Amino acid sequence: MASHIDQAIKTLIEYYPKLEYSTLEVKGIRDPIFRMPIPVAPHRRGDIVISAHKTIKAREPYHRHDYFLINYVYRGEYHAFIEGKDVLLQKGDIYLSQPFVPHSLLAHENPDDIILSVRIRKELIFKSLLPLLPHDKSLLDFFTEPLYSNPIDCHKYRILSGDKALNTSIHAVFQILILDYVDMNSCYETVMESALVMLFSFLSRCTQKQRQRTEGSSTSNLIDNILQNLSKNYATATLKDLAAEYGYHPNYLSTILQKETGKTFSQLIREFRLERACALLRNSDLPIEEIAIIAGYPHNSNFYKTFKKEYGQSPQQYRQAAQKEAASPAILLE
Repeated sequence: MASHIDQAIKTLIEYYPKLEYSTLEVKGIRDPIFRMPIPVAPHRRGDIVISAHKTIKAREPYHRHDYFLINYVYRGEYHAFIEGKDVLLQKGDIYLSQPFVPHSLLAHENPDDIILSVRIRKELIFKSLLPLLPHDKSLLDFFTEPLYSNPIDCHKYRILSGDKALNTSIHAVFQILILDYVDMNSCYETVMESALVMLFSFLSRCTQKQRQRTEGSSTSNLIDNILQNLSKNYATATLKDLAAEYGYHPNYLSTILQKETGKTFSQLIREFRLERACALLRNSDLPIEEIAIIAGYPHNSNFYKTFKKEYGQSPQQYRQAAQKEAASPAILLE
């Protein structure tokens, strides 16, 4: 038997395709811009509109909103295309967006995924929530900038996630939002506004903790430690696990790695794996299939394809050339 929260989420999933949108035009912006949607009955006021969805069969068109948006990965994960970047959001991650950020959700068909969307009319922030927000300058700036800035220039977003304890608290707040929005008990709108203030306070803690981690160790030391880690664990390392180990969000860590090394996480992993494979091809008689597994390629076809693309020859050709070079007599200069 489904729990109360499961039933509420099911209702929110039913709301998703029923939301009615209208568009507006802003000079200098070509992407479609959607106004705050009309809520699904029995809801009447549209200051906060919540829905949820599981699968999306095809990628959404690139678009923008004229309201603040919170997407919360209640379960599973999903990919989004945000300001020209492919971003992966996983369970517990929060996408917090100012109005007018260009984005789209990419197709995802895993029925276990549940993405919660909380839309907040920007006037509600200024009218009711702003005086109650935590005194975090970066967070206050995030919510006040859209009040006086040009939409072309002001469209920022954040992807946030806390530690285990913070994520538990954040999840509980989203459950309050879900249940009160669906049940519409007495004073539910006040409860929801209070829950949003609590949520923003927890998000402020997330940013503070991230700032403390960054300030606590220099970037160069961080990169050195990560590269040393990858040199040992190249075969099994994932960006998600690496980020968790160092206490960062995967997207943040990916950005830092690329900025400091000029290479993506995938490129770094590939280099470490291929370097190890080349060493084994030159200095051992291990079968190539076994070398591929040691180097982190459980599927031989993947290894052969990647190796040939990088070196212009097959692993066998590389081994033969290395053995031939090693067998050649050295030329002594007198």
